[in-house]
Amino acid sequence: MIKLKNNENIFKPLDKVEIEKVGRGKIVVYDGEVRKYVESDAGDITQFMVSGSLGNHIVFYLDENDKIQDKITFKVDCKTEIKENTGKYETLLNRLYNTLYQDWTKGYTKFLRIRGKQYKYYVSWLRDHVHALKGMKYWDSDIKTGIELYSDSQREDGMIWDKCKEMCHSEKQTWRDIEFARGDFVRKIPGNPTRRWMRIPVENDVEFLYLEGIYYTWKACGDDQWMEEQLDNAIKAVQYSTSDDYRWSDKYQLLKRGYTIDTWDFQSADDVKRNSTGTIMRINPETGEFNIFYGDNTGMAVSCEYLAEMLRVVGRENEAEKYEKLANNLRDRLNKISWNGNFYTHMVPENPDVKRDLGDTPTEKQVTLSNAYSLNRGIEHNKCVEIIKTYQKIKEEMPESSPGEWYNCYPPFEKGFHLDKWEYMNGGVSTITAGELARGAFEHGYEKYGVDILQDIQCKVKILQ
Repeated sequence: MIKLKNNENIFKPLDKVEIEKVGRGKIVVYDGEVRKYVESDAGDITQFMVSGSLGNHIVFYLDENDKIQDKITFKVDCKTEIKENTGKYETLLNRLYNTLYQDWTKGYTKFLRIRGKQYKYYVSWLRDHVHALKGMKYWDSDIKTGIELYSDSQREDGMIWDKCKEMCHSEKQTWRDIEFARGDFVRKIPGNPTRRWMRIPVENDVEFLYLEGIYYTWKACGDDQWMEEQLDNAIKAVQYSTSDDYRWSDKYQLLKRGYTIDTWDFQSADDVKRNSTGTIMRINPETGEFNIFYGDNTGMAVSCEYLAEMLRVVGRENEAEKYEKLANNLRDRLNKISWNGNFYTHMVPENPDVKRDLGDTPTEKQVTLSNAYSLNRGIEHNKCVEIIKTYQKIKEEMPESSPGEWYNCYPPFEKGFHLDKWEYMNGGVSTITAGELARGAFEHGYEKYGVDILQDIQCKVKILQ
């Protein structure tokens, strides 16, 4: 009675389907979740656009009395892809996809079982997992348990662990076990003798990245019930970040941290000596000198807005308003002490009298990578424009040998850290900065510059291969 024209049986969303029929009546089509999306009079050829959910779609042919006379099915499936005339961006996307999957399947264990529940994650560091999630959500349908791993393990006071570290032994203590025990920043993972929960004490980005992870997972899967189950954990994480002695500045009412290079996990040599901690990763609230790092605060501000959006969806309006207010307050306080007119100053010390031997580096002129990230964290448009112009100026100044203006820290520290200048976080050039910079350029009226960055990435990756 009816058949698919050209005998095709696999379609993508938005494809056009043509149904040939015999007899009067109408055509009714249901998607993969049995939701009707087409009902029309049947002609000799009935055309419609594929819509709704993936899966098996059913086409019913009903006669004039609405009795089913025939039915056929076709499959709807797709994958994330780019198709355009030059092929450049299809190639770039495929390279990015391959990078994500090669890293994930390189041989490291990516599943962890705790108390009978199995979790899947991309990277054992929460921050790396969340950043990978932003790409993997376009290809991977199993993304919830990677965030649940950290929800289910949340410390009693709301702190989020930043790593489920795999050890090479079960009993012998490492320096991390010893150093991180003070402050309860390391614990054994139940039922996994070779694993530890760890939190690098000096870092203060973990909680807001955890909120980002919840938000992006919810946006990708659309599961409101799952999202609602995470909200109380998310609130506890914010409360921890905005009250704990390790995390919160009473002086500035902003998030604080030790003197690190941007968001990374190691302090300057002078701070290690001052703290008497013996490690670049640990801070002591009693002896340490803290600083306001803008990236922690732009990240927490936008994550509070994500939290407010989620709370509003489930009807918790009063709490949503509370976290929107917190987001605005964080930005207002940060802008007063850190915004210099062109970009965010790297670190603002709680104690301006503290001196560090960092060589001749003009720290007040340093542009660090979280300026690029902040472009996509809800700061004002005019500030985003100034940050983009700052990177364009760096592009004009950099030597011809530089692969790009996407420096993690520019200019680098002359001394004071365990890295040489122009190395890794201390002045290295990185695509993690380039990606956020390109995204911000597209959002704030610098589309050509965004395209230029993507083309530069494409060119550099091709050369390296």
